Amino acid sequence: MAALMSGRGDTEGEASTRDAASLALLSFLAVLSRLWWVLRVHPPGEHVFRDMRSYVVRAQWLVERGLEPWPAMAFQPPGTSGLLALPLAIAGPEQLGAAAVLWALLSAAAVPLTWALAREVGSRRWVAPVSAALVLVWMPALSYAGLFTSETPYCAALLLACWRLAALARTGRGGLGAGLACALAFLVRPQIAVAMVLIIGGAAWLRGRDREGGAVSWAQLGLTAAPLVLAGLLSTLWIRHQVGDFAGVTATSSTLNAALGRCHLTRVQAFGSEPEMVRSRSLEAGRVVGAPALWSLHERFPDPGHVYALRPALGSEARALTLTVNRGGEEARVLAEVREGGLSLAYVGTRDDRAIHRALLRACRERTSVAGQVRYAVQNLSLMVAFNPQWPDSHSGREGWRRISDAWVWIFGVVVLLPGLLGIRQAMAEAREQPGRAVVALQLIGSMIVAALVFGSIRIRVPHDPLWLILACEGVLAALASFRRERAS
Repeated sequence: MAALMSGRGDTEGEASTRDAASLALLSFLAVLSRLWWVLRVHPPGEHVFRDMRSYVVRAQWLVERGLEPWPAMAFQPPGTSGLLALPLAIAGPEQLGAAAVLWALLSAAAVPLTWALAREVGSRRWVAPVSAALVLVWMPALSYAGLFTSETPYCAALLLACWRLAALARTGRGGLGAGLACALAFLVRPQIAVAMVLIIGGAAWLRGRDREGGAVSWAQLGLTAAPLVLAGLLSTLWIRHQVGDFAGVTATSSTLNAALGRCHLTRVQAFGSEPEMVRSRSLEAGRVVGAPALWSLHERFPDPGHVYALRPALGSEARALTLTVNRGGEEARVLAEVREGGLSLAYVGTRDDRAIHRALLRACRERTSVAGQVRYAVQNLSLMVAFNPQWPDSHSGREGWRRISDAWVWIFGVVVLLPGLLGIRQAMAEAREQPGRAVVALQLIGSMIVAALVFGSIRIRVPHDPLWLILACEGVLAALASFRRERAS
């Protein structure tokens, strides 16, 4: 182990041979452990509810109905359902075991991809095997291999994108490959677009300042951006095909998620008619879209007077209200009710209606000050680390898994967070000298921006954990170097 950490006393050939053997072993263990997980411990086909059911149903629709329009298909990004449909198209729409194997392989891919990325950006040779070994045993990522959600494919796509972007930043070549990887990640989770704006914008700024051609060329930046633009166009056309109208670039759930985060509602309930809404008093009635992390925050601080208590923008009193909806320049009125101490909003309409989502956002912004929205942003960001369990382990009937996932929430907050933040700081300070490491840091900064503006959760953070682990290693190295300088002075 000492030789691995130091790398001294080996020829380059010996070090490469040892690296190849370690990578092969870790990759083999990753495949073995993930297959064991999905086939024996936590088969995803036995846990098809809520979000998992939505992805499975949409994948089965693609297999059985092809491109036949269905508005529900536009509610989530197409990438996860599309990937899930591949094994179902081969084995049969009910053969979820085949899909489980694909999810296991995607989860296993995170280990060698972490290695490749860490080798590209790490300041020491040992960062790659150590970070890959940590991802191998990282329970939060492993657990999502046993659930048909977007976390597993997004983690793999994100790592691939970061690796190719870091290589592009170092060599100035490979823009098209990096762009294709980013496009794949976008189709699974469009949130990567925020980080890509920062990365491409930063690279363009450096290109404009660099007169000697050391930065990535304009042509390579264009090749990187082009697949992302095409992915955005494809997503727009996909939504247009499903709902019959140009309803935006991202899934119709995106504006509803923004409303949840900017209004601090734990859920929204959509009803088909006013009588149905009036009759149904249950928080589970109607078409429900919720933010479990915000509900957990409410449970953690139930006292309304607590400084960190959830304070819904629409108030805590149950009441009826009318939302003014603008559709194509024409105004309409939508009936709504504030329920459960302001934690839920029920309305008459479909859950896919962006016009209602935007009207709700406007109503919440009008009722809160800038300081109130900043408070929401701080709370939303904090949910990436604390105050909520890893969904769906917060769901009833999963108490055994909840104890395990809570332990890993604690491990991240106590062991990884501070070194990771130090690593981000160091990466940004050395962005010109080490642009690949800055790419990793900007991905994490982008994820934090999304969390602050929409809402955060442990679940949303988990696909980024390999990036946190790599930069945590760099943060430890930076802290040790600073300590040595202090002692020497």
